[in-house]
Amino acid sequence: MANLLKQYSTATSGTITALDTQQDIHIIHNGASLSATLTVVFPTAPADGQIFGISSGLGITLLTNTSVKTIIGALSSIVAAGYASYIYDVTSDKWFRKG
Repeated sequence: MANLLKQYSTATSGTITALDTQQDIHIIHNGASLSATLTVVFPTAPADGQIFGISSGLGITLLTNTSVKTIIGALSSIVAAGYASYIYDVTSDKWFRKG
């Protein structure tokens, strides 16, 4: 499984929808300022062991994570220089936070 790195920038709000590539994905939120709100949509058909992460340079006040799969340990905000990563387990059909 090859890594896929995606970078997005949003100044105040927006939605980021991850591609359904079955590759590891890490979203870098590189906004020009602290984001008030951001919605992140997880991949809909992940591979077993797939990693999905998000980092933010200046932070996100209200972070909404959505997925057709259950997300265990989803963050509701990210501080400046903060991050979270998740791993998908096909047996339980869930994303588990791992960092």
